[in-house]
Amino acid sequence: MGGRKSKITTQSSELTAKQIAEISRQTNLINTEILRRHSAFLEQYPNGL
Repeated sequence: MGGRKSKITTQSSELTAKQIAEISRQTNLINTEILRRHSAFLEQYPNGL
């Protein structure tokens, strides 16, 4: 039988530079606004949606 390892996922509350750049490209928001909104989201939903 297969020796397939299960994938362990961890929840990260920080955005990477690559994620910020992609969000900025898609939304036309500046980096500081993206980070401000992300921080506000985490305060409102500390355990995610």
